[in-house]
Amino acid sequence: MFYAISIIVPANTTRDNPKRDTLPVTMGTITRVMLRWRWGIGDLGGCRVLYHETALWPRNRNSWIPSFHESIEYAEGWPLNLDPSELVIETYNTDDTHEHAFWIGVEIMRSRTYREFMIDIARVMQGVING
Repeated sequence: MFYAISIIVPANTTRDNPKRDTLPVTMGTITRVMLRWRWGIGDLGGCRVLYHETALWPRNRNSWIPSFHESIEYAEGWPLNLDPSELVIETYNTDDTHEHAFWIGVEIMRSRTYREFMIDIARVMQGVING
């Protein structure tokens, strides 16, 4: 499953008081992350992503992913197994004149349900019994 959010960050939004947005997601495992900034922001902005107040990207809590990269995309393997399953995106924009846009996308491999797991076990057992 793929989830994405576009965020408009007002001018003069500081790191000390970042804009916070939530991205509701399903439980599962994050397999891919994409971050994009609209051209023109330079190094005036940044973002970080939290899951239940645990820093996911970047992993160290007091750091930010700066906006001077045009885009970032990478593989991940972080499990989302707590309710509510939502990511918190914090963004800042130190531009004193213009708002700037951020886009974040995550791909999540859904966890198998208990029922699906039991059906798989029953199929394996049936194969063992039937030879």
